[in-house]
Amino acid sequence: MALLSGIVALFALVSGFFPFLTPFLMVIVPLAPAFVALVCPLKFLPLFLLTSFGASLGVAFFDFQALLFYLLPSLCVGALYGLLQKKNVSAILNLFLNGVLSTILLLGTLATSKGIYGLSFYDLFVALFPLMNPNYAPDIFLLFCFTYGLAETLLIYLFAKVVFSKFHLPTNEEIHPLWLPYLCGGISLVLGVPCYFFFLPGSYLCLGFVIFWSVVAFVEEVPYQRSWLWAIQVVLLFVSILLFALLYTKLLEDRGLLLSSIPFILSFLPNALNASLPRLCVKNKINKP
Repeated sequence: MALLSGIVALFALVSGFFPFLTPFLMVIVPLAPAFVALVCPLKFLPLFLLTSFGASLGVAFFDFQALLFYLLPSLCVGALYGLLQKKNVSAILNLFLNGVLSTILLLGTLATSKGIYGLSFYDLFVALFPLMNPNYAPDIFLLFCFTYGLAETLLIYLFAKVVFSKFHLPTNEEIHPLWLPYLCGGISLVLGVPCYFFFLPGSYLCLGFVIFWSVVAFVEEVPYQRSWLWAIQVVLLFVSILLFALLYTKLLEDRGLLLSSIPFILSFLPNALNASLPRLCVKNKINKP
């Protein structure tokens, strides 16, 4: 733990002098708390987070903004990743929960930045998309933050998978239970409906959740998908296009993009049906002569 704390502080010092290494820092640093969570008693994990951030603050105090906005969230994400992996949580659920945590931490750091430095990331967000309809900007900001956090977490997950495989640390790549994507997708949909009337940004955020779990369910069922269910998938895709065209003009201008969830929602149906049927035998064609 002391060695890893020193390594984290060293990376913080280097990124302070070379700011272009900060994105690399966000991928490397989470490995330290994740490794500690996997190989050490969990009661020492909070202590490691404090000592790592304290040591980094001691050597790179001149770059406090980067420590607060990049290092601290990376440490927290890595700690949650290692904790859930040690508890044998499914890798997909681990990825999703870390994406949610990254979103919360991002919003927290943005609010802190606004209070301390007077910088508004929202203004930068609007400036980066000058061609975007301004009516959508405040509504999809939460969705953008979740997408950003999920992308960052995915990079961490892929890098950690490669590194931890060298140490033969336990992983849980299987989705268990099989109905997890459908339960989480259904909960996201149920939460998104009232948000449509009372908190539209929350509805767009739930749209991101639905898309995530729909893609997970689809990828999970692809190797076992029956041919007649593929036909149903195609039919439902055309149905979703028709529904989008019919309903788009019925909604207010800043709510039309929510209809993009229709194909993902409908895809749950054939995937859930396929998951409920006995698994097909998937042959390994790589080693087949």
